[in-house]
Amino acid sequence: MFDEIIDLWRGGSIYERTGAILLCVIILCVFSYFGYLTIITIVDYGWMMGTIVAVVLSLFIALLTVLASPALSLLLIVIAGLVQAFVSLCQAIYRLLKR
Repeated sequence: MFDEIIDLWRGGSIYERTGAILLCVIILCVFSYFGYLTIITIVDYGWMMGTIVAVVLSLFIALLTVLASPALSLLLIVIAGLVQAFVSLCQAIYRLLKR
């Protein structure tokens, strides 16, 4: 996956380089949010659920780095963003019901 990003960066077009930069920013944002999500899960739901979330996210990162197709990797990143939104919604509902 990262070889394709490097190839985009080496391309002569400014659009290819801009796309490569945006792709790197999206990937870094998703990976950095994984750590935040793990910490929030530990704080809200305890160590057991936090460990499960950390293991699942680690497997997801491993799957992303092994995949050869950049399109499939981007699809998985979009799915991760949707899962993040769903988890945030569940946390909000949980906190409202807890009151």
